[in-house]
Amino acid sequence: DFHVCDPFTLNMLSFQRQSFKGSRQLYKCGTRSIMSNPALNLSPPFRNPAIVPLGVNFVDDELRSCLVERGVDVDEVERLYYHQCQNDAELNHSRLPSSYESKLWGFIYGQKLVAAKHQLDTLREDEEFLRNHLTQTVEELTRRMSRYYPGLDYKAQIAALRKKESLQRTDAEYVESYNAALAEIVSNDAQRFVSNVFANNAFIPSQLADEDQGDKYGDYLPQAVETELISNYAFEWDFNSNLTANFEAYFTRMSRLENVLAPKLDSLSKNLRKNFADFLLARFASNSLDDVRYVVETIEAATKCVVNAKAESLNTQDLVKDCLTLLDEMASSGLFMSKLFFGGGDNVVEQQLSNKSSEELVSVLSTVDNQRLVLINKALQIYEYLKYNSMTRLFLSCLLTEYSEYFGQFMGECGDDNLSKFEEANNDVLDEVVAFQANYYENQEDLVASFSALLKSIQSVVGDQVNVSDALDLSRFDAPPCFVAGIFESNLKVAREQGNVLDEIKYLTYLNYVTSFASKVPGLQLVLFLMNPARNGIEGASLKNLAFQFATDASAANEVLFGQIVDCMKRNALLSGDKVNTFKPELQAAVQNEVDNFRNICVQFNNSRDNLEESIQKITLNFQSVNFDHAKSIYDPLNIHLAQFKYYDKR
Repeated sequence: DFHVCDPFTLNMLSFQRQSFKGSRQLYKCGTRSIMSNPALNLSPPFRNPAIVPLGVNFVDDELRSCLVERGVDVDEVERLYYHQCQNDAELNHSRLPSSYESKLWGFIYGQKLVAAKHQLDTLREDEEFLRNHLTQTVEELTRRMSRYYPGLDYKAQIAALRKKESLQRTDAEYVESYNAALAEIVSNDAQRFVSNVFANNAFIPSQLADEDQGDKYGDYLPQAVETELISNYAFEWDFNSNLTANFEAYFTRMSRLENVLAPKLDSLSKNLRKNFADFLLARFASNSLDDVRYVVETIEAATKCVVNAKAESLNTQDLVKDCLTLLDEMASSGLFMSKLFFGGGDNVVEQQLSNKSSEELVSVLSTVDNQRLVLINKALQIYEYLKYNSMTRLFLSCLLTEYSEYFGQFMGECGDDNLSKFEEANNDVLDEVVAFQANYYENQEDLVASFSALLKSIQSVVGDQVNVSDALDLSRFDAPPCFVAGIFESNLKVAREQGNVLDEIKYLTYLNYVTSFASKVPGLQLVLFLMNPARNGIEGASLKNLAFQFATDASAANEVLFGQIVDCMKRNALLSGDKVNTFKPELQAAVQNEVDNFRNICVQFNNSRDNLEESIQKITLNFQSVNFDHAKSIYDPLNIHLAQFKYYDKR
């Protein structure tokens, strides 16, 4: 069960899963977030290759290009896939629920109905040949659901799927990362890929496949697998419906999870609240409004009691007045207001906003773009909420909404057992993480103070002709390896050792994406900022890089630091000919005591960072034996022929 860091290090990521196929005729309708498995929706609804329409491409053009680059014969992969379908049809039927009375049948029929109805509602012109088949399927399954499973709200599932697809965004960078991962795994062993991803019953763990000694021929699902599927399906359907009678049970389990996490996170709440507010302000200052929008929309989707939607209906002046009311005393800071409303650090704007009456501020701020004003208003509402309410509860609400499939293991019928496993596995680890994070914050303050003292000493030597802070570019210091990428790399290694193809796809996709495009993932940037907040106007990532190089290669770090100062003085003709070659060692010698002290603090800071990152990697989050995403994508025991759906047949 080596599954770590699935929502805690990437808890706000908004990845979208891409289909292996390039045409909807070949995969089940409906998409989900990439929370558990990028290799989702890979299975076609029609298992028999004889009825797959001619002319349908097996893979899309982008994936085909990646496969061809690696020398993969795509036609051979397609042949392996069709051969697997034929073997399944003849020799490897889908294992059935334990009896006709099993609750799982309701979800099987319901999922089929939801997929068919959604595809029918969104048919393209080239899919018109499917209309009659889908119409009859929907009619038959609707009657079956209404008679035998009236408690399952399939209409809510259809509406939820429609809404999710309407909000789905294409992420070109993610598609690139996913295709590269998929192409690498297919090129390594195409047969292994096909059989582990597409084969009937491939989602059943090998250790559970033969647990029932009475099921000699493997006709039925293992009881543990069936129970877990029912638990996950029940939570997923309840999550999208207002008709559930299980709300109290879900609330009890959510409260139990909150009680486990709250004592840990609340001890850091003061720092986390401040860092969260600083993150939003920094994004407004840099005009990175997409990051702010991501945070706001995530919280709006999770709960209706934090952000009031009235901001969007107010006229500009009333919106500005409401923002000023929320700002209260903060509105008196011209610098703060300039960053928040206009971005950047324009001194002219700052002066225009300083020492102004409320009426004058309203007049000036009414020129700001309305969309920015709405984001400011909502961000201030979130900040106001966090001043008086639990950050842990809001954090969990966002995770539950964003990653409902993952939380099914804690919220469903198996939730109590999994919550006990979670607490047992992580209680001490979370205490360790919190302690190391608190220590890291303290060491960061020491680091900033020591660095300021060093710069002050250097300034006293070089004089007022050069501003030392302006001369330094802290991005030139080497960065430590990304610990999030390190977690994915570690998990990828374990997945390969265990022969888990789906986890290989998942972690290799994550690794490719984070390695190449980390700056474009708002959720990841938020998590890293909370861990490494800005201090005294210096970005947390820059402080981390500075400390890392001084701790691991002081000689190179000194060269970068003092080299930039000397180069600045040269550019400004502040060094005479005889001083050009001797000034750098003289400057370094003059402040050597401060340099030595700063390096010692860098070592402490870097060690605390290592301790924190290593402790995070110990968190265990997956307690399921079945990959529910994989099961949903390939488990379909229903025959495609309409006669099997008839109202008068056995269930």
